[in-house]
Amino acid sequence: MESSSEHLKKILELVSLAERLKVERRNSRTSFDTKESVADHSWRVALLAMLLAPTSGLSLDVEKVLKMAIIHDLPEIFSGDVPYFLTIDDPEAKSKKDQKEGEAIEQIRDIAGGQIGEELYLLWHEYNECQSTEAKFVKALDKIEAQMQHNQADFQFWNEHDLKYAMTWLNSYCDFSDQLSKVRELVQQDSSSKIGGHSLASIRL
Repeated sequence: MESSSEHLKKILELVSLAERLKVERRNSRTSFDTKESVADHSWRVALLAMLLAPTSGLSLDVEKVLKMAIIHDLPEIFSGDVPYFLTIDDPEAKSKKDQKEGEAIEQIRDIAGGQIGEELYLLWHEYNECQSTEAKFVKALDKIEAQMQHNQADFQFWNEHDLKYAMTWLNSYCDFSDQLSKVRELVQQDSSSKIGGHSLASIRL
């Protein structure tokens, strides 16, 4: 059945709002000394998913994996990005972040409307709560991409949290998969090389 004009207007409204992710900045810097955007990050998570899923050795619905990778940070249209180090050791801050993102995905569901809105809502919750192998896979890629970006940034843009968690942060996300464990090891090797080539005095404290 052909989509109605009203249905298409809702989709275009959501995509227009998603422009905010092009300008919502994350903590990470690129190797070109620019602040990365949420859209930058999400695109590279999706690229990792496309390249790694076929050889993952896991029973994955690849279409679902790619959908999750594309929409996993969609609530940040309204909630904004919160750097991991503000919540990793602060349960209250983590709870507030989760609440804001939960409210944001409800807004997104209502804007999109209908079956698409409900699919976005359910898919995001499945991802966020790691309710499936696909969700665990994308969650791991989300963290892998973030650490890859830190590795590519100039060391002066690291902070004490980046240094503290560089060799451990990915472990709990990746160790359910042999493939992702190998990816984790490679990324951590790059982190170790990055740290080894600089003095601790050169990071932001």
